Amino acid sequence: MENKTKQIPVSLESYMELSDANDKHSRLLMQIKGKEYSTEGDFLEMENRLAGMLGDSPEYVSLVMAGKHITSLGIILGKNEVDKIDLAKWDERIRDAINLLKITSAFIHAKQNDFSLHLSKIEKENKTLRDCGEFLNLKGLK
Repeated sequence: MENKTKQIPVSLESYMELSDANDKHSRLLMQIKGKEYSTEGDFLEMENRLAGMLGDSPEYVSLVMAGKHITSLGIILGKNEVDKIDLAKWDERIRDAINLLKITSAFIHAKQNDFSLHLSKIEKENKTLRDCGEFLNLKGLK
């Protein structure tokens, strides 16, 4: 069967450049929003309050909020030609969804009182990431 989907090649360098820019912007955005939405003792005050109002757990509420942004991306993609998508709106939804997934993860880690990063074994040039010295606080790697 012939694949009629148009392939879109993306170089590793282009992907990493966009990924790094997204990461930097997300970190800055969380610092700015954190000042607006948090209290001194609770960086995730808004999510905790919303969970209380809805009578559900903050990790579930944050996951649902991430799902809203992911659904929005699907709607944008379904309504527009890819080359006509408003990239500012697209990137905002991507960042918000990723940040909400990270918030969900923070709640899960907080419930376990463990804020170290847990990954299965990932090889990089026949070494684990821990062996490369890039992530010293990893658990789950041998």
